[in-house]
Amino acid sequence: MTRFDKLFQTVKTHPQELAPELEESPVVTIAISEPETRQIAHILKAEPKKISESLAKSKDPNYVRTTIYISKDIHRHLKIATMDGEDDMSDVIESLVKTWLSENKHLDV
Repeated sequence: MTRFDKLFQTVKTHPQELAPELEESPVVTIAISEPETRQIAHILKAEPKKISESLAKSKDPNYVRTTIYISKDIHRHLKIATMDGEDDMSDVIESLVKTWLSENKHLDV
């Protein structure tokens, strides 16, 4: 017997016992500005990214996973900016790191 069996049995045999709880649930409305609405609509209309026929980065031995810390605000903007583009967040970060290394004479790109 799983820990959910009692819940499943109650729903099957006495669904009316759950109805008062559902009726008391508040409805939450969130107000967003017009620019945010347009931005969300643009994201929803964007075509899904094309899946590369090459290995995924997580499976590719030429890539390594790493952790960096950036502010939440920068992360949010980067995520939004890369949602409808060809590059993903790791591509953008890799490009910026290559540029920095090149400018600081650590790498010839």
